Order: sequence, then C-alpha cells, then structure tokens
Amino acid sequence: MPIRTNRGRAAVYRRLWGWPMRSPRHLVFTIVLLALLVTGMGILLPEQPQAESPRAGDPASTPVSRDTDGTDATIGDGQPGLGDSTATPTTEWEDAAPPSIDLTEPALPPPPEEQGIEVAREWGAAWLSHEEAADTEEWLARLAPFTTEERLAVMSSVDPRNIPFDEIIGDPELLDAGDSTLTVLLPTNTEPLELTLIVREEQWRVSAYNQVSA
Repeated sequence: MPIRTNRGRAAVYRRLWGWPMRSPRHLVFTIVLLALLVTGMGILLPEQPQAESPRAGDPASTPVSRDTDGTDATIGDGQPGLGDSTATPTTEWEDAAPPSIDLTEPALPPPPEEQGIEVAREWGAAWLSHEEAADTEEWLARLAPFTTEERLAVMSSVDPRNIPFDEIIGDPELLDAGDSTLTVLLPTNTEPLELTLIVREEQWRVSAYNQVSA
C-alpha cells in the first residue's frame, strides 16, 4: 500500500540509506553500482564541443573597421581594405628621392685681358679731360663708361683741378691678373697711376686707383 505520512517516508529513507552500512558486502555492492551508473551516464551523454581559439590570420578573428567610403578595412594586419586610398603600393622609382636641381647660373669667363688694358687706357684719357670739361659733373660723365658706380660716387668729391699730372707718357702695363680682377699700371709725367679693374656686367671697370712711386 502507498506511504501517505511523512513519518513513513522518513522511515523508508533511513532504511534505504542505512542498507549499505549493514555489512561490508552491501557497501561494496553500493560502490560498484554507483561507479557503473556514473560510467554509463558518461557514455550516454553527448560530448560538449570545445570552443576553438582564434588563429592568426583567421578572417573571423580579425577586427574589422568601417572606412569612410563604406568599405571594410582590417585592423592590425598592416594591409589596407578595399576602399583604403591612403596606402597604395609604390614602385622603386616612386620611392627614390627626387633629383637635385642646381639653380645657380654657371660662372661666365671674364672678358679678355686686352679689353681690360684698353679700358684702363680710355679711363686715363677721360681722367685728363678735366681741362676740357665745363664742370665736375661733365668730367664724371666722361669717366662713367669705364668706372664702377661705387667708385664714381667717391670721385664726386674730387676736385679735378687738384690732379697732379696732365699727361700719360706710355702704354698701360698689366701687373697682375686674377679670376675677375686686373691690376694695370698707367705711366704719367709725374708718378705712375695704379688701376684696379673688376668685371661688372661682363665688362671691365675701374674700381680703384692709387698713385705709386716710380
């Protein structure tokens, strides 16, 4: 008959739990039975699949960002997405440094020395023309084609009447020649006049003069 009271159920439970402890044979039988139950449950229940760790280079494990143009670009793989226009492959000639361009004009060779000697001769003739000039301005105008502007500005304070000689007694003599300078000796009836000529606008011009002892 069914057990309807709690006291009856408790008595049945005590008898069941106490049965393995009544003898060593009962205890061994109970342990073997439990082991068989656990083994059977392990065989019958399906094995749970283990979650695989993401591998490097797996598209499913690589974070993806959305470009501004709507295309996908992977993050961290160092490769641009399909819509990435900032990183484009370059060729070897594109990576090369641009060639340097020298904008300086090549130095022109100085005019011939003979032209410098002739300029010295004409400058001496203009120097001695002060007696024919009406004033200092006219005298300087005659010297201007053979003199640098800097030296002409200094000579504006010179009084032509104080020039100590009035005659050139020989041909100009070349004393020294540099890359763009000449030193010419102009003989006069008193002391020789030493002229220094430089190149201005591809022409020889007198930039300095000095009387020297004969």
